[in-house]
Amino acid sequence: MGRPKDVERYEAAKEALLDVGVELMGSRSYTATGINTILEAAGIPKGSFYHYFKGKDDFGLQVIDHYHRKQMAVLRRFLEDERRPASDRLRTLLRELMRYYRGLGFTRGCLIGTLTLELADADASFREKLAACLDAQCAVFEQWLTEAGTETVGLGQLNPKLAARAIQHSIEGALMRMQAERSDAALKLLEKTYCAAQR
Repeated sequence: MGRPKDVERYEAAKEALLDVGVELMGSRSYTATGINTILEAAGIPKGSFYHYFKGKDDFGLQVIDHYHRKQMAVLRRFLEDERRPASDRLRTLLRELMRYYRGLGFTRGCLIGTLTLELADADASFREKLAACLDAQCAVFEQWLTEAGTETVGLGQLNPKLAARAIQHSIEGALMRMQAERSDAALKLLEKTYCAAQR
């Protein structure tokens, strides 16, 4: 049995608001994104916002969840792609990141990383949420490395858990450097560093 139409409308409207939140917080910051700005961008009256969210912090936490779900889907799409050799999957992921961020003019990076820099010291609920997102990313890399082997990325001295953290940390750092340079050079260096053995 399908969901009632009013439930579908509610969820669609909420999803649209969360998409606006990702866009605004990614292009500005959490602090610089006020509720009125969100409402104007979404084209909804102020009262409607509180129909979906308790306040700005609740909205921010749900934006993180929303972005994280999409981010995890991308990681899994590439790192769990059984049509490709496990050893080649990181390269395809890095090249997809280059393509995606090039399309944005390298003007923004990972929202999880951006908000971590902005909010981790300011609010425990955000810090815990963001840390959980980063841990979940590492878990996908760890699962992939358990299959591919850490030696395929030149990290044979590490177990999959530690190698996964090293790669995830490297990608987050490269995305920050990418924004600073407006270039994919840092991501290309990661490809040369971790994927050289598969050439």
